[in-house]
Amino acid sequence: SNLKLSGTTLTWTHPTAERFSVYAFPQGTNHTTALNNSRYLLGMCYNTQFSLVGVGNLSGTTLAVCALDRYGNEYEPAFYNDTDEKPGTEEKVEDGTLSRELLWQKTVNESGYLSSGTKNRSIAYYDGKLYISNGEDKEYYIVDAATGALKQTISLPDKYFLWYNLRASSDGVLMLGNSATGANTFSAYTASLGSGDPVLSGSFSNDSFGRTDYFYPFGDFSDSGYMLALSNVSNKVLYIPYSDGAFDTDKVIYNAELPKGTSAKAIPADQTSFFASVAGKPVTRHSLLSGEIVDNWSSDVKPKSVQASGIAYFCLAGHSYLLTPADIYGSFETFEITDGMDAAAELFSATPSLGSAANQSYTVDFAVNKVGNDAYVYLLAPGNGIAAYKYSFHPSTNTSVEPTNLLPSSRVFSTAAGVHAEFSGTKQISIYSVAGQLLTSVVATDTYDIQLPQGMYIVDIDGEKHKVVK
Repeated sequence: SNLKLSGTTLTWTHPTAERFSVYAFPQGTNHTTALNNSRYLLGMCYNTQFSLVGVGNLSGTTLAVCALDRYGNEYEPAFYNDTDEKPGTEEKVEDGTLSRELLWQKTVNESGYLSSGTKNRSIAYYDGKLYISNGEDKEYYIVDAATGALKQTISLPDKYFLWYNLRASSDGVLMLGNSATGANTFSAYTASLGSGDPVLSGSFSNDSFGRTDYFYPFGDFSDSGYMLALSNVSNKVLYIPYSDGAFDTDKVIYNAELPKGTSAKAIPADQTSFFASVAGKPVTRHSLLSGEIVDNWSSDVKPKSVQASGIAYFCLAGHSYLLTPADIYGSFETFEITDGMDAAAELFSATPSLGSAANQSYTVDFAVNKVGNDAYVYLLAPGNGIAAYKYSFHPSTNTSVEPTNLLPSSRVFSTAAGVHAEFSGTKQISIYSVAGQLLTSVVATDTYDIQLPQGMYIVDIDGEKHKVVK
């Protein structure tokens, strides 16, 4: 009884026992499941206190202490920071609720394929499988996304530094590459997923750009899309378009508002904007045309500035969500940014860390698979572990509202650069001037951004019309 936490020291009282077992598990985890899982056992002690140094996110962790007799029998536990409500598993949002569920997680040792140190730095998803890099051993792993179990190991040729970064295009083309230390050349290789014979598809050089560690693709490689890489040492992003299975002419975009620093990443948001993430700095959203900031955080709500870069971004039922690292060990925060990052709302508590080992690559990498109103998020914390979460949007079931008063299925609002639209699925987007002149008509999926001058516009999303003032 009388469990108390002072700093990182847990204390309690017990009238007779001389030995205790101590557990730590995410708030909301079933008690029986947690106490039967050795993953959550911190250790045993012979006095009534225990050091919790190394246990991340104590505010979102339930602690349990059991008395042990001389035969090793465990008795009824006492809990600290426990609740019957499973906090942080469901949040009420406009026109529905968002839930978050841990599907599975594995430490480095539990996985059987991850390594300590910085060997595993990137993760990609395609068609029910995860693809995880191992740059130093020149191989990558194919993992069952439903269970985290290893399915296959693929050997790569001896191109040492180039195999740390691995991605999958939306049509299933494997992409590998980055810059060697001190180099100004970014080399991109492509291959079929599951093939160990990548082909050099493009080499892009710019003396003033400098080294880049990570790249991210957007769109089908066999049709059209682009790849982005943010410089570690200059305020520049490398834009490499591709079409019909080949890279086109690259372009370097400079803007003083672009961040630079360790583990720099440029992660596409849509056809016209991207997120920039650098270790130790808050994420910012930028125009793909100019590199200037088009969305930023308010002073009240913003992510922790931690020594790890990386984000996950997805839209569910017209709502936009952004996940950012809460530490370098695999903990992350959840924000709704439907009305912009400057009007963000933080949802849930930060997830538990996956470990406490050094992460000298200063990255937490994410992959996302979206299915209807569900988003499956996979994260990799180098040297610490891997986990899978499921986010689900549950529309409001309030039947007392008249159909004419229901919220539209799409959202449109102005941004610093122009107009931003969010919707579910693939839709025809047509934009008109207030005088009725058609300005553009495109097909887009989930989100669409366009740069426009000041004025009033009509945005038609599959027949659903919105008026917006820029």
